[in-house]
Amino acid sequence: MELLRLSARDHSMIRDCLEMFKILLNVSLKSVLTSSGAVGAISLPLSLDDAKNTAFTVELLEDICSNAIHIGAQLVFEAITEMSKKMQEEMPFFSLIQCLINEETPGGTKALCLSLINQLIDSIDSLEERFRIRTEFMRMEFNNILDQLKMDPNTSELIHMECELFEEETKNDSEDMRCRFERSKIIKRISPSGDGNLAVTVVTDCMQTSCSIEITPDTTVGNIKQQIVDQFKIAKPEDYGIVSPADDSKEETWLNEADIFAECSLSPEQMGSIEFRMIPWEITVALPNGSKKRFATDPNITCDQVLSQILAISSLPEADYCLMLGNKVLQEAKTLERCLTNVKSRKDLKICERPYRLRVVLGDDAWQMMEFNPDTQISDVFKQIAQHVGRTFGTENFQLVMESPDLEAPVPLEDEKLMRDYISSDNCSLRFVSRNITDDDEEEEEECNIWEEPADCESNITFDKKGKENSIQNIETATLNKLVERVTSPEEYDVDFVNVFVMMYRAFTTEEKLWQKLVERFRVPDSFSPAVKQKIQVRVCIFVKNWVEKAGGDLHEKTRRSIMDFLKSDLAEDSFKLMRQAIQSRLENPKAHEDPVVSGKPPVPYLPRNITTTLSLDDIEELEIARQLTLQSFAIYKKIRPTEFFKAAW
Repeated sequence: MELLRLSARDHSMIRDCLEMFKILLNVSLKSVLTSSGAVGAISLPLSLDDAKNTAFTVELLEDICSNAIHIGAQLVFEAITEMSKKMQEEMPFFSLIQCLINEETPGGTKALCLSLINQLIDSIDSLEERFRIRTEFMRMEFNNILDQLKMDPNTSELIHMECELFEEETKNDSEDMRCRFERSKIIKRISPSGDGNLAVTVVTDCMQTSCSIEITPDTTVGNIKQQIVDQFKIAKPEDYGIVSPADDSKEETWLNEADIFAECSLSPEQMGSIEFRMIPWEITVALPNGSKKRFATDPNITCDQVLSQILAISSLPEADYCLMLGNKVLQEAKTLERCLTNVKSRKDLKICERPYRLRVVLGDDAWQMMEFNPDTQISDVFKQIAQHVGRTFGTENFQLVMESPDLEAPVPLEDEKLMRDYISSDNCSLRFVSRNITDDDEEEEEECNIWEEPADCESNITFDKKGKENSIQNIETATLNKLVERVTSPEEYDVDFVNVFVMMYRAFTTEEKLWQKLVERFRVPDSFSPAVKQKIQVRVCIFVKNWVEKAGGDLHEKTRRSIMDFLKSDLAEDSFKLMRQAIQSRLENPKAHEDPVVSGKPPVPYLPRNITTTLSLDDIEELEIARQLTLQSFAIYKKIRPTEFFKAAW
């Protein structure tokens, strides 16, 4: 598509209009954002053949995106998309591509254009839409344009940073799309087959399988249920029903047994996904504030899932509470049906404050995880630990102290106080220390500043001699300074090495120490050239962004505050604005840890040939027993973090 060509007088008038818009943006940005068609009018000169007006337009649009985060980018995105339709462009954002490849476009404008592209794509909430837009850019050979910009010796470091950011975010979106595709393969919708058979998912407290049911045009929902009851010898058929699970178009629907199945107002896809399972129970739960919640829930879900449902409608933090029946804490991995054996117990549930689960350090390489009631007195905690580990800790020789990354020094615990007086999170740990500390005890030698670390030598880094010499993948031993230097190196960078480092660093250092080293690394001495200094700082910013993103909400509050202070001070310059916004966004909106994705087809269960009410373990295959035990325990197992396996902690 060719750009519109106007007279010099027309271009001059457009320039005057753009100047007026710039003044208006400086005076009242809100009035521009709320005025109908204002952003669209600003973006219109992108379709013209005047390089100066195009550059000025890019500057204004980038300014709107930067000063009105998210909202401004969305308005600009809509305006450019609408303009592309009106101009009948073959692909969206064609005008921005033209701006980048135009030799008359100044370097500063190209940097703003790349920043504008990054912000526009980042403003899209839908992963599928972001991936589609990035694909459109690839179709316009955007990768080749980025490569040409990076190879140009006159290209500024700011353009290099924007190019690297686009490639990094493209890689992240591609990885997210791959994971989503794997998850989507798990769910398979099967339409009723033409041979008169219907696949039904059967869910009970001890199995989940599928079966084939013969249906006719006159088959009722009750007929389908009865066939399943007869086939699987269901002991209490009155507790079960046929349900169409919820999907994007409707909520979960329980089918009436008297209705003809073909007239249940379900689509063929929904007919092929019906389930036979227990009818929801109505339970009553007492909350810590004295109120009660009453709601219906699936009896075959775990107690942990029930707790999550209650907390979702009660505004109580999930990490602080557990589900109890009387004075007994219900096991999270067990289903409601197994825990509540009678109807009365469904009204006796309550939520109580969850016991503290803390690490108790018994020596340099010995520690155990223990649970403590928040109202337990410290003197009783002393006895509880001693009894649990089978050792004698006399109060005259030992003292219990609390340690935490949020504390500058260990805090001694006073015997008469309660655990809740000290413990603020599960990040704390308890340690026995001797009261008889001598003056000969040596303080741990502190590590030097990362820029004072000597050059590579056997005392600070070694490599496996069998592999490639001095390769980042070939490191055998290294100091923390050298490891941080490698993961933020602009010359040698390995994504796999960085990912392993982020997962494993807690095995040899603390979160606080790692952040200290990253700050040291960012503050490059003045003896380095500006170009090298900026490359190192950009690499540090990218590492921090990925670290914060992968850690999610696990970062300690003290570290989060330190990072926010760092953004306001060290990253205050405009050249780091995009990086600053990206890190801040991930701090304020941490990603929740996703459950493991199982993409393979589940194995066919080994069911007994004759299922009776007197079924025993001898009637079931050993492998099937092991599978079912694994499924029952998985709710707890999936919560184990990789760091809990360090030093054989189990």
